[in-house]
Amino acid sequence: MFKTFKLPRLIATGALSLALAMGAVAPTPAQADDNFRNFALGAAGIIVLGTILNEQQRRQGNYGHVNRAPQRQHVAPQRPHRAAVLPARCIRGHGRNGYVAAPCLRHSGYRVNALPNQCRVQVRGGPNGFGLGCLRRSGYQFG
Repeated sequence: MFKTFKLPRLIATGALSLALAMGAVAPTPAQADDNFRNFALGAAGIIVLGTILNEQQRRQGNYGHVNRAPQRQHVAPQRPHRAAVLPARCIRGHGRNGYVAAPCLRHSGYRVNALPNQCRVQVRGGPNGFGLGCLRRSGYQFG
């Protein structure tokens, strides 16, 4: 479609074009009047045409293509088909630092490799395990 221009920019462009045209062409005074009149009529026609097209696009609500950033899709965490209940006695720590100790889960008969890998945590000074909040968000319960 047509590119829209703001009217002040269009007027400034027309004035600059007029100044350049008049400075580059140094005709005789009689010719200058005819050339100036023709140029002024042409510039006025372009301004009127641009204004009409801009007004038409404004009425139609067509302001051209707008690139928008893609919207992030919310992806729900994958949950097991049936909620697995992990032993509460394996919970170590509390709050944001809470985790479930992997050796305790193994000793209780749970397959540690079946738990979500993204929940795995390294614990300094203790056994490795799985983040408590991450396991809850993944659908696991404690009992």
